[in-house]
Amino acid sequence: MRAGRVASSPGAGEADRSDPSEGLLARAKASPTAPATIVALIVGLVVTAALATASLALYENNEDRLLKLRARELSLVLAATLPTVQTPLASAAALADATHGSAVSFRTFIAPYVGPGRQFASASLWRVEPGPPIVMAAVGAPSRLALRPHAFDQF
Repeated sequence: MRAGRVASSPGAGEADRSDPSEGLLARAKASPTAPATIVALIVGLVVTAALATASLALYENNEDRLLKLRARELSLVLAATLPTVQTPLASAAALADATHGSAVSFRTFIAPYVGPGRQFASASLWRVEPGPPIVMAAVGAPSRLALRPHAFDQF
């Protein structure tokens, strides 16, 4: 024997030169698949599909429940906030009605509620009859409605 060479059988050289994946495919084709393996694969796939479907149903149920909870929370916040907005405006309207649209009375009453960092950015008292609407008193920033006279038709 010479140094550096490995002795091999005559058929071993052919197997070394072939593609390794061909050997795996040939062995897989040659060995019969046991029925228990196929049954286990099908049962595994069915169980996985059932668990995925159940998980999706639970996820959608939780999302719906959380959405309903948020809607209820929002309605509670709005219900609690509405009187804080409605009360000063209703009182100002009642005062304007009682004083026959007195601009001084309206300004004096509504001024603490209007301005930067306060409840309202602006408030205005309008005379709507007879004729076109006219601003009787305004407090705070200019009213958007007063800046766009053509918007009265949409109002």
